[in-house]
Amino acid sequence: MGPKAQAVLTRGFLPFAAATVLLLLFKGYFVLLAVRHGQHDLAVVDAGFMGGSHAVRYAVYAVVHSGMGITLVVFLVALWRSLGKGKPA
Repeated sequence: MGPKAQAVLTRGFLPFAAATVLLLLFKGYFVLLAVRHGQHDLAVVDAGFMGGSHAVRYAVYAVVHSGMGITLVVFLVALWRSLGKGKPA
């Protein structure tokens, strides 16, 4: 694998994957705090996530998940191409 593929992995996929995990933890903590403070209706809790703005929520999720998916595909294509460059055994 070349340095470009490794750069895509380290500068593209890993930050987007970390952002995905952070979104997961943020939403989990948001739900935990809401339920702990007496809000047991999860539809209301979900509607209030990220300030209640569905546009912000969908935009953040779209950017993070699309970035992760695109950089993963680029990396996997580079990995697949590098497998054919080796010497036969």
